[in-house]
Amino acid sequence: MKCLTWGNTFAEEFTDPALSGWSVSLGGGQQQVSDSVLHQWTQPSTDRFPLLWRNDLFQGAVNDFALEIRFRHSDFTAYGTTIALNSAPYDGSRVPAGQTLPGIEDVLSIHHVVDRVGSVYRFSVTLFRGRVVWNGTPGDTAWHIVRVTLEPDNLYTLYVDGQRAGSTKSTMRPTSIYIGNPTIQPWFGAWTQLHVDYVRISRCVIWGPCQS
Repeated sequence: MKCLTWGNTFAEEFTDPALSGWSVSLGGGQQQVSDSVLHQWTQPSTDRFPLLWRNDLFQGAVNDFALEIRFRHSDFTAYGTTIALNSAPYDGSRVPAGQTLPGIEDVLSIHHVVDRVGSVYRFSVTLFRGRVVWNGTPGDTAWHIVRVTLEPDNLYTLYVDGQRAGSTKSTMRPTSIYIGNPTIQPWFGAWTQLHVDYVRISRCVIWGPCQS
């Protein structure tokens, strides 16, 4: 079976500067909601980046959901920034760069970094730590739309800008989402800026047979 019609169950359009329902850790950085866009950035020299997260968006999404996020990055540096779906709840914890938190960034990762000194150029969207990967152009400042669907038989599909990037199966389910970066860098520096237009979640309301 395939979902023929999705019905919206959550929409964060970033019109409320108070960001009701979200948890925030600025980490010495800055965050602003303006013109229906969330903007996160830092001063030129800091070891942490803002974080925005919540743990209640996927309750009941056992068999199906569709997530859609519209975002862009700008002012690229060697410190990249991320939008992530996590299998574990997130509480705002930060870890030194190079370490990982269990169950974090393991469902979906959207990451953009341009490190000209270290020759690290990465703009990627990945499902389940690389089972499905979409690679963009590092340094791209354009808006992009990432969509992830879960349908019967544990089938996840990734779309970027309306184009299917690939599918994979997993019994893992997202529990939390965060926007920003939870790492603590060993040296102070500037961070890649992140802009998010919306986060939307839908559930299937009309199912139909898959067509070959």
